[in-house]
Amino acid sequence: MRWAIFALLGLTMVAPLNLVAALDNPQRGVPPGAVVQLPLQLQGQAEGFLVVFPIPSKYCKLIFPAKPLQPGDAPFDQVINTRFNYAQVCMRHMLLANSWAKNYPTLRVVIVDQRSPESRVDEMVEKLQIDKERVAAGALARKIATALKVNRSPLAFLIDRQGRVRDKMGGFGLQRWLLFDEQVRRAAAGRWAEVDAHAMRPPVAGEPVSYWPPGAVRGKKYTLVISELQGCAPCEAFAKQLLNNASWLEQNPDLSVNVFIALDDRPSSCRAITAWKKKWGGDWLSYPACPPASAFRDSRKMYPPDDVLPANLHVVTYTQSSPNDVGRWWGMYAVPSATLIQGDTVVAEPYSLFPSWWLAGQAFDFDGFFAKVDALMGRSP
Repeated sequence: MRWAIFALLGLTMVAPLNLVAALDNPQRGVPPGAVVQLPLQLQGQAEGFLVVFPIPSKYCKLIFPAKPLQPGDAPFDQVINTRFNYAQVCMRHMLLANSWAKNYPTLRVVIVDQRSPESRVDEMVEKLQIDKERVAAGALARKIATALKVNRSPLAFLIDRQGRVRDKMGGFGLQRWLLFDEQVRRAAAGRWAEVDAHAMRPPVAGEPVSYWPPGAVRGKKYTLVISELQGCAPCEAFAKQLLNNASWLEQNPDLSVNVFIALDDRPSSCRAITAWKKKWGGDWLSYPACPPASAFRDSRKMYPPDDVLPANLHVVTYTQSSPNDVGRWWGMYAVPSATLIQGDTVVAEPYSLFPSWWLAGQAFDFDGFFAKVDALMGRSP
């Protein structure tokens, strides 16, 4: 089945009818600066909220017996049941949030699981020994998710007493989550100006770029930023096709394509784990083994060396929460994702290229991708 409509970078992608509706409209939350009305209240002198959306409990396959897949199950559930097969991933966000709640009593920490049956959430809470008062499920969880425009996870929001979102963080990178503790600490102390100074600054269509990653190579007229991850199957497929279409790059000399690839930074994450445990404890926070700092995987291997790349294709590697982490600072959590910039002005906000085509088991429409970027740059095919 071909796509009925293909659109990219802020427009709508219509998927085959057998996909769950939520996949057609991925929502990763309102940006910092937005004011929201939460169905929650603050007590006493609380400084604000820390709202955490963990991986839904229903996908924690290694903690609970996996529900047998039935004919007609949504492709999304089929994929998640086979891929989220790591207990640490399922546990860590709830347990981090629980730790924040214990260590920062001036924040109201709320763990939101709007996508799982309440009975499954209750099982998870009991299994992990989390205070039920910190967990929202069912109707309350759905109201919170609607207020923050969230139907994806994991995500975390810092929100002040007035309901203004001051920072947001997401993605699976463990180090990114552990380092977010600095922002949580600032918020708990009421140092909101410092939170703002260290907050993400996502690209907004029609507005100037507020933060350029230092590794970005800007084009003469346009800059296309792609976020990828080594070991991500759709990322590797995208890289292959991008290289196979070098002629398209040559036909767009005023365009600079920047591919930001996250390093496999287990050594850095292990150091972050050690620092966290020294400060807060937590036997649950561990890796099977912490490799030496020299054990980074070669995330560049999806692309050839710089000297043989097309002149306007640039590959930038980064570690989590570093200045080049487009996931942390631009909100490009899902990979691969893309955003287009003209000069200093955002033409199209970060948009995930991942969910629909890959989960549907279909080939990505690369011709459509190139045509859409051409149209956004005012070029005829």
